[in-house]
Amino acid sequence: MADGSFPPSEPTDEQILHYEQEVKESHANQRPLVGEREALVELALEYQPDSPFRTQLEYLQTTTFGSVRRTRGDGNCFFRAFAFAWYEAVYTDAKRVRQALTALERCTTWLRDSGFDTLVYEDFLETCVNCLNTLYENSQELSPEDAQSLLENTFRNPEESNAIVVFLRFITSAYLQQHADDYVPFMEHDMDLKTFCVGFVEAMGVESDQIHIMALTRALQVDLRVAYVDGSAAQPQPVIHQFPSPDEHLSDEESTAISLLYRPGHYDILYPL
Repeated sequence: MADGSFPPSEPTDEQILHYEQEVKESHANQRPLVGEREALVELALEYQPDSPFRTQLEYLQTTTFGSVRRTRGDGNCFFRAFAFAWYEAVYTDAKRVRQALTALERCTTWLRDSGFDTLVYEDFLETCVNCLNTLYENSQELSPEDAQSLLENTFRNPEESNAIVVFLRFITSAYLQQHADDYVPFMEHDMDLKTFCVGFVEAMGVESDQIHIMALTRALQVDLRVAYVDGSAAQPQPVIHQFPSPDEHLSDEESTAISLLYRPGHYDILYPL
């Protein structure tokens, strides 16, 4: 070159991946941890008219679910969406709150049996319990709109929201370890269960899979429907999976029912029509 300088070298694959991750994280951080409830059709309209994703979302919108609440795509979306939907389903009802608190307390046995030190999880458990109690108490005094705003603000507060996510991750890990024979066949990673739990269940920011859903719903006795919108042109009607499986379905007196939307790598909260 005339000025004696050299052209920049081509970026390495590692640099490209690092840049893409930074862009992804920057985009994710622009979205609140838990968003506003909105019509499901609004999400569908973000896709092109001929997109299989739009077809599947429009099918859900006309048959099963009317609205959606989005969560931040930070690798914790399943646990955060699950937690918000669970709290939202129970926090105004004294009986449901007691059932949820009993379920959380029951999980501490699995935690201790799996080798978790009480000092490691007790603060996170306390946050889970205090948030739920506070939400219930305020729901008895505030208007429904103000109580809902308090719930949303709780889950938009990183300290409280992340503490709840951490504890649910711990519960999932402990339940998997205490019921290893039921879950090892579902593991896709070539490693022992303890190593899997430390690296892929307990770690924040690591995406969840079916094995996480199976364990957490059983541990907390929550009936969960997940609508899988995978963009398959061959499957215009999304598949809706139930966790635990239909033959394990708990009665309405025993469990709380919630629904999530799955798109590749991400979970949001769904609301029935």
